[in-house]
Amino acid sequence: ARASLEKKSVSLPIFGAGERNNAVDEAALDFVVPISSEASGAGPSPSHCPKPMRVGVDVEGMKATVKQNLLKPQYNVCDFYKTEGIFQAIARHQIFENITLSIIALNAIWIWIDTDWNHAEILIDAEPPFQIMEHFFCVYFSFEWTTRFLSFRRKRDGLRDGWFVFDSSLVFMMVMETWVMNVVMFAVGDAGSGGGMGNASILRMARLLRLSRMARMVRLFRAMPELLILIKGMVAAGRSV
Repeated sequence: ARASLEKKSVSLPIFGAGERNNAVDEAALDFVVPISSEASGAGPSPSHCPKPMRVGVDVEGMKATVKQNLLKPQYNVCDFYKTEGIFQAIARHQIFENITLSIIALNAIWIWIDTDWNHAEILIDAEPPFQIMEHFFCVYFSFEWTTRFLSFRRKRDGLRDGWFVFDSSLVFMMVMETWVMNVVMFAVGDAGSGGGMGNASILRMARLLRLSRMARMVRLFRAMPELLILIKGMVAAGRSV
């Protein structure tokens, strides 16, 4: 290798107005990567001359990718519903969806009220307003689940929808807590003492199942992503306090 590198001066050509535009266009299209042969100690030879390399963006490939993503069908649970019938018409209607989201928000508020003001261990010992609201929520969510279940063209398609499986588990726990447990307690006749379940602490633990209903708020956040962004912003702002 040479001991020192020779300094070479590069003279820039002067173009006219039209030639300057052509030179800029050529420079934008072709990017020349010089491959120096001086590192090997030998002079440049025709076989080792720098070759121009074209570097650019595959516009046609990008267009094809975007077009494929746009034409890709998006998942919609309504595709599994029947095309005729009263239940599928209700399940597809936007008013039904809005009412359900409103009931979910109301249920979240009611859980807060029930936790602070309802001191009964089981529902049949609670005050009438608490019993009425609990049965109302249980009836509505059971009706919603039944409507969506009967809307499926094939009932096993319900297992393919994650939100339907999620709602099924919540409705099952609500029915067990609101109706089945109270029927059992009423049948054994020990509703006031709680002895039918062995211990009152077990009943208090059963009341914690009501907090699982708060998981329905995920559906509200999915329908209103702006609300989730607002909550995340409030949490981030609270870190600086």
